[in-house]
Amino acid sequence: MTKTNQILQDLADHKITKEEAKKLLTQLSEKRSGDERHIHVRVQGKHGKNFKVNVPVGLVERFMPMIDVNVQGMDLRHTVLEAICDDSFSGEVVNVETDEGDIVIVTID
Repeated sequence: MTKTNQILQDLADHKITKEEAKKLLTQLSEKRSGDERHIHVRVQGKHGKNFKVNVPVGLVERFMPMIDVNVQGMDLRHTVLEAICDDSFSGEVVNVETDEGDIVIVTID
């Protein structure tokens, strides 16, 4: 699913407002080259199961279906997509602890 299709699907699913969709689509269409940026996802499992994923921003579309997590009422997919669309953003996007005690950290650089 492309970024545009994902934004439209999130709008259809009432995960974002029309204004948010318009903003994201505008940012996407004006997007400068961002392929040198990377998204880093790190999960620190409460019971020692940890993993890290580092993906160039240009390839994130392939991984978006995997980011279908709501943690503490936060739609991580929407939050990550918004940060990716902001070419000037660099840093921590999400740092949350799940009810099970796992820690999820997403950064972009």
